[in-house]
Amino acid sequence: MDDSTVTARNSRTMRPFTAAALAMSVGLLSLPACSGNDSSNGSGSPSGASSSAAPSTAAVKAVGFDETYRTDDGVVVQITAIGEGKLGTFPNTDDPDAKEGDPFVLFTIKTTNSTQSTLQLVPTAVLRYGPEKTAAAEVRVDELDAAQDVEPNEAYDYTIGFIIPKEFYDQVVMEVTVTLDPLRTAVFSGSITPS
Repeated sequence: MDDSTVTARNSRTMRPFTAAALAMSVGLLSLPACSGNDSSNGSGSPSGASSSAAPSTAAVKAVGFDETYRTDDGVVVQITAIGEGKLGTFPNTDDPDAKEGDPFVLFTIKTTNSTQSTLQLVPTAVLRYGPEKTAAAEVRVDELDAAQDVEPNEAYDYTIGFIIPKEFYDQVVMEVTVTLDPLRTAVFSGSITPS
């Protein structure tokens, strides 16, 4: 795939899970985000990090986009690449003003299952930018299944896109929903530099 031009494709099977993830994520993104250099996220338990079926949302922490997010039970989430693309002939985004050739930002996300059991990964994300925490329009670039089973010691990579004005590249918060049962989320916050 050429990094300079990406044609968005349809992913209708993600819609039910995306809606559920978005509903849960909206409340979590309003929490204050903490960013630091400690890639272990401190001694606190991030949302969904414990094996409890009812994790506390008060413990949600954020890491920088160049850091590794780890849950206490062994799920590792990394942003392995940030790139740019241009919308194709039929932009697959909810932005009503989007048109062919408009730029968007691509995030490649790698989730590694270091737990002892199979994860039912729900590859979705919500991104907000700027001082008003404006929700970015998603651009669907991968044909994602509704959920992916990730076995212990295996990893799953996928790419998701968002339309973000360049002037707000220094004020970005992205919450990645990893699993729904139990709820595990990874939060990345700070500046992005697409390459």
